[in-house]
Amino acid sequence: MSCGASNWKAFLGSATIGLVSATAVGLALNRLLEIWLGNLEEELDGFPRSRWLLSVAIQALIFPVLVWLSVCAARGAGLDVSHWLTAGACKLPSMSRWYVFALFGSQSRDMCPMPANTSFLMKVHHYVVTLACLLSLLAPKGFGLFIAGTFILELGSMFYNLRVLYPGRRLIEVVYQVTMPASNIAALAGGLLFLNMQEVPLWMRVLYFAADVGVCIGRQRHALKDAGLIGPRKVATKAASGGRSGVASSAAPCKQKIKRQDKGKRGKWLLGGGLLVGGAAPLHGIQPLRRLQGLQPKLRALPGGARHFLNLRPNGIRRVPPPRFALWR
Repeated sequence: MSCGASNWKAFLGSATIGLVSATAVGLALNRLLEIWLGNLEEELDGFPRSRWLLSVAIQALIFPVLVWLSVCAARGAGLDVSHWLTAGACKLPSMSRWYVFALFGSQSRDMCPMPANTSFLMKVHHYVVTLACLLSLLAPKGFGLFIAGTFILELGSMFYNLRVLYPGRRLIEVVYQVTMPASNIAALAGGLLFLNMQEVPLWMRVLYFAADVGVCIGRQRHALKDAGLIGPRKVATKAASGGRSGVASSAAPCKQKIKRQDKGKRGKWLLGGGLLVGGAAPLHGIQPLRRLQGLQPKLRALPGGARHFLNLRPNGIRRVPPPRFALWR
């Protein structure tokens, strides 16, 4: 199948329809999941949890089928796997391009609009993948190589997504740490092959290889941080702050910590405000409010029950050190 001037216009029209359709389907699925789950969703790195689940489903079920269909369509057109790897998108059957359409839609569905509170690396990842998809369709060679390389990377990303969705699962953690470097090495090898394709313009080869290296380094650096080998260990949780990558502290412990702090502050203000005494040490753990010094009652004017509670003599002098009450921690 050639890609002369007569076929170029039809190819661009077909590619545009495929990219727009994939984006529309992704946005529709996002909306359906939001309606179905309603307010029960939590956010992971700025994205609803349902989008992470949908990403795993696409990576595990949709992408493998589309890669297989791409190879089968090429073989049906008389091209073996080696020719499928090196041929340009316009020289392959339309079914061979469905994977790239799905990959583009899996990213563009999160960019309409991109959540403002997602991480910078997640934003860069989405823009780099969508740009790479567009360039792969325009490149004169290496379209199948792009499909194979990105599919391998998506397998590594799938276990990263599972780690974010289900933190603390030892098996997922181990598989994630194994598949991430393996997929990065395979993707770099594919990038080197693409870099040596002389038929592809030099600027396109350099841009693709630079993006490939940058993405692989960023992914591997993140995995090493997650393993605690470099920098502080980040534990993926179900907390909000999703693309697909969510690495944050647990929401439940944070809420409990804030609740304990607020409770402690309320206790200090309440008990401290009720014991505005001058010249005597307050109870253990109770801090007097010094800004209200003018309203402090005289010790000798306190009721007898209060003096007894504070171990004070009738003249206001303390008999013994006050008992150490631990009213809160």
